[in-house]
Amino acid sequence: MTIINQSGRISRYASKVVYSSLFFACIAQADLGPNLALDAGADGSSKASGSSYGNAIDGDMASYWQPGSSSDERIGVKNIGSSFNTVIIRELNGATTGWRLEDHDTGEVFASGSTLGSERIISGFGDQSLYKINLVIESASGAPQIAEFEVYSATDSGSASSSSSSSSTSSSSSSSESSSSESNSSDTSSDSSSSESSSSSESSSSSSSSSQPGTPGEVLSCEQANTVQGFASLGAGTTGGQGGDEVTVSTGSELAAALSNKGGAPLTIYVDGIITPDNSNVTKFDIKDMNDVSIIGVGDNALFDGIGIKIWRANNVIVRNITMRYVRIGDKDHITIDGPSSNIWIDHNTFYNSLDVDKDYYDELVSGKGEIDNITISYNILRDSWKTSLWGSSDGDDYDRRITFWGNHWENANSRLPLFRFGEGHIVNNYYDGVISTGINSRMGATLRIEGNVFEDAQNPIVSFYSSELGYWDVEDNTFNNVNWVEYPSDGVIAGPDVQSTTSYLPPYSYSRLFAADTKAHVLANAGAGIVTDCLDAPVSGGGEQSSSSSSSSQNSSSESSSESSSSGNSSSDSGEPVELGSNLALSGGADGSSKGGGTSYGNVNDGNLASYWQPSGTSGERIGVKNFSGTFNTVIIRELNGATESWRLEDHDTNEVLASGSTLGSERIITGFGDRDLYKVNLVIDSASSAPQIAEFEIYNATGDVSDGGSSSSSSSSDSSSSSSDSSDSSSSDSSSSDSSSSNSSSSSSQSSSSFPDYSGPLSNDCVELATNPNVNWRDTSLQSDQEIVECLAQTLGRAVGYGENALGGYDPNGNSTLTVITKSSSDSVEQQIFDAMSSEDHHWIVFDKNDFAPETEVAMYRLHCSNSDVLSRIGGTEAECVDYRQWCSNRGYNDHDQCLEEFFNNRLDDKDLPIRNPVISSNTTIDGRMSNAYFRFSGFAIGKDSSGQPTQTANSVILTHLDFRGAGHTEDHGLDPDMIRSTGASHDIWIHKNTFDLTGDSAFDVKVGAYDITMSFNRVVDVKRAALHGSSDSREINENITTTMHHNAFVTRDDLYFDFGNTARRVPLIRRGTSHMWNNLFMNYRKDIISVRVGADLLWEDNALVINGDFQEKDDINSALDELQGNLTRDVSGGSYRADGVYLWFGNSACDINASTQRALTDASGSVGDLSQQYTVASRDTINDFRLDAGQDLIDYVSATAGKHGELPFNSPLAGDIYYVLSLGKVPCQ
Repeated sequence: MTIINQSGRISRYASKVVYSSLFFACIAQADLGPNLALDAGADGSSKASGSSYGNAIDGDMASYWQPGSSSDERIGVKNIGSSFNTVIIRELNGATTGWRLEDHDTGEVFASGSTLGSERIISGFGDQSLYKINLVIESASGAPQIAEFEVYSATDSGSASSSSSSSSTSSSSSSSESSSSESNSSDTSSDSSSSESSSSSESSSSSSSSSQPGTPGEVLSCEQANTVQGFASLGAGTTGGQGGDEVTVSTGSELAAALSNKGGAPLTIYVDGIITPDNSNVTKFDIKDMNDVSIIGVGDNALFDGIGIKIWRANNVIVRNITMRYVRIGDKDHITIDGPSSNIWIDHNTFYNSLDVDKDYYDELVSGKGEIDNITISYNILRDSWKTSLWGSSDGDDYDRRITFWGNHWENANSRLPLFRFGEGHIVNNYYDGVISTGINSRMGATLRIEGNVFEDAQNPIVSFYSSELGYWDVEDNTFNNVNWVEYPSDGVIAGPDVQSTTSYLPPYSYSRLFAADTKAHVLANAGAGIVTDCLDAPVSGGGEQSSSSSSSSQNSSSESSSESSSSGNSSSDSGEPVELGSNLALSGGADGSSKGGGTSYGNVNDGNLASYWQPSGTSGERIGVKNFSGTFNTVIIRELNGATESWRLEDHDTNEVLASGSTLGSERIITGFGDRDLYKVNLVIDSASSAPQIAEFEIYNATGDVSDGGSSSSSSSSDSSSSSSDSSDSSSSDSSSSDSSSSNSSSSSSQSSSSFPDYSGPLSNDCVELATNPNVNWRDTSLQSDQEIVECLAQTLGRAVGYGENALGGYDPNGNSTLTVITKSSSDSVEQQIFDAMSSEDHHWIVFDKNDFAPETEVAMYRLHCSNSDVLSRIGGTEAECVDYRQWCSNRGYNDHDQCLEEFFNNRLDDKDLPIRNPVISSNTTIDGRMSNAYFRFSGFAIGKDSSGQPTQTANSVILTHLDFRGAGHTEDHGLDPDMIRSTGASHDIWIHKNTFDLTGDSAFDVKVGAYDITMSFNRVVDVKRAALHGSSDSREINENITTTMHHNAFVTRDDLYFDFGNTARRVPLIRRGTSHMWNNLFMNYRKDIISVRVGADLLWEDNALVINGDFQEKDDINSALDELQGNLTRDVSGGSYRADGVYLWFGNSACDINASTQRALTDASGSVGDLSQQYTVASRDTINDFRLDAGQDLIDYVSATAGKHGELPFNSPLAGDIYYVLSLGKVPCQ
């Protein structure tokens, strides 16, 4: 860091203070040369049993040195035999928390830092000729595992200006002369900052002069303005669309088209106009699954009015010189960044909402979540906002993100300036003007460097509030004017009034900043859109090329992304001719497997991070698969950390064809020779291992060059092990999938084109958003007046089903013949009659409830349609009026207790199969939509289709039932009226049962019978229902082979009050005969036994479902015995068909479904073979599953609890919904 002083102040601060870390920019393109350590010796302070000093210099990532303790331990490389200037340390377990690199003989420290990570590259200490160089472990969370201590004499690296040498750092403290009232400035000479918490992105601007902030009060020069500051300068640098294609747009539709049509070249989009929801065909602009994009405003003309940008799974993105305001659609953020994404620069923009609305009316201005890194937010105005800038969506969003906030003007804002969870942040030279509640909120162990800022008219400008773990700050030279410090909450911490550092931290890049006394004038002159319009033709990146996380350091390759190994540069085939691997396709795919050990995840194998890994629970018959990646491939690289594998094979998931096989894997197994493949999923099968293997990365490439067709694999770790040819195994003859049991009806309809659907991403006008979200705006109170306009709006805002029911359109007719039916209380017909008349027509009817009439809670009971029937009146012994108003009937007969009334009237008097009361039958092309009404259905619901003696008599297709509330009268076994709430039957199909609530129903929540197929049940809340979802009512009915259902994100809950009353009777989720069902990401609370039953050859796939039981109901003396019993009973009834569970877990928890992680048990019952049923869905459904499926765990439990049911938060189906982590950030919703 260089402190830039005003004229006349240099004499007071003559010292130039430089803090810099390793700048890999200068060595990324250098030739490292050979690893000198391979020919040297090693010694150390101690070694744990089974490890060796020599393991650190043997070139084998599977071996390591581990000391006997976690502090003051040493490993040294000696007799190097040549000068060197670069060291690379590779640590396996990430345990180190403090280290230094030093000359053994003199004790001179060349570099020091905190974490090491999987690849710590250390340079900048000049050429050294030493007998021995030591790595000293000062502190660690456990005994570290140092796999390799590599030493190089790199060429062309000596010019690096990024010396990591702490000994060359001059000392200067600026606090004594600062105008700040703060008295805690740190002596900055003691820390070298050469350590960086992430080893995969360690390069920066090599020109410190270009990063100087200029003269206070004057506008930056174009050179200064176009130089990327802070974390975004690391890694590959941030250049956006520079040097590529350019296009100018003036409407949102043109902007969306430009993004959609982006090819492989970088792209700069110049925005010259006002972008609104009305001139856009999307609800947000997705920069998704693409790299190298700039969005640049032209002059003062770029206004995003009511619509925002989402940067999602994208790298190297720039957004500059635009104004955004009043965003309520899409993710409701102006700009949101979701991972994995890196190298993002948000610069010289203006963002604002309004404080004259409820705090939840808008969401964030600029925010980020998930696995994001190397981000700079600079010279923006962020004002008039309740919730301003959130980084880390929940206390479980524990990625080590790194963000710089530089030169921003935070004005008239309530909180989150920023809110920062986990990771590292640098907040420098910002001006805070009007902080209403809290300013910077450091939470969950976040480490922030806060320096050179001005806080005026602010309450609690620096705090750690509202999380279970505190965050930390290192403060220097900040000014506080008219600041109020208020101590709340009880578990929170405020920094003032005597502001002191709680940690010591310096960011891993060189930088120059102003004194706080000069910050305000500088920010006011430079922040916001319209300031640097003359400088926007060619942004200048400060970054070099990013280092790769290679396990083979002798290769001289550099790559564009930290997630690509060194082998992604030039490799060679068996013939020795060069091969260009290209990009790692696995990074864009998903992952699943057979099992996962505690704390590991399937997704760890395709996250580009060698420090994370997948580890199965066993040592044989285990599988990890990478799926849904795009494009053909011909090369696979497996990276194993612990060298445990003894036998493996690579195979096509769908056919079991073996592409390659071998014995050991080692640190880098390169597999080729199986030709070009285009597969949905490729599996690595661990046939045997000495212990549970640790697979760090499963990389997939479409390599160009001479890729061998010979059928053997090459490996850097085991030259004597070759894979078999792709035809070497006869296992491909086995049947890996039972998906053929699905009916031809279901498979054909599920693969239909979606061209008849409304555009679910828009266009959504403001009137449409109001209509779909505001209970005070009735159905015909906007500019949308025609039935077709209103119904299309309702279809768009509801979204689209995922899975087998994905083609359900309900009452929406894309040909323009949709009818909106509004149920009112003012009609001469009863509410029930109005519903019946509309749903009995084959015409397209979208049925809603008048928002004003049904604002009060209103009971609807379809049995009332039969209250004029003499048999019914005779059975109840009452009048028609008493039949319609059963409460009056009860009162007249002395049944004054409500539950007693329900039991007597519905389960005694009406329990007669000879009565004409049956569920009314819904016809095709119908939606019943209960949004923004408080109507509920009592006792019974609807049939979709009709049957007689196991044969269809009426078939309905395209039916949607959504946002409805069904309340039973208590369960009565074999009730004569069969009071299901929703029964799909008679070969009906294309059905979506979505976001309904079912409470204490007399029979099922949603049964499927007599060959009904292509049905999705999603986000429903099923409470105290004993028989939730029967699939097929008789063993003998072969038509039920056609049944296909998808059930996802439903909450099946037995409340604590009924846990013992229900005993073991809550089940059938589902009981399935002959058909096929796919259940993923569902929540089960307080289910004890036989949740599922698989019979008569049915297929059931359970994926990533979570089961929780209130620990208060543990029924054994020993918790493990209780878990053993539950584990054995819950999914045992599967032998009658084919069943597979993948990622399904059980926990004890509390009544709110907060799980006790130590009680986790996998449910692994299995029978027969079930393939990947999602392959029967359209690409749209598969993409949605890939984007939104969560591993079973607390986040899934909390998300389902918050979204399931009529009154839950909007789920991801709707374009109006926030993403999963936005929902989680709203706060805990108890599951019952």
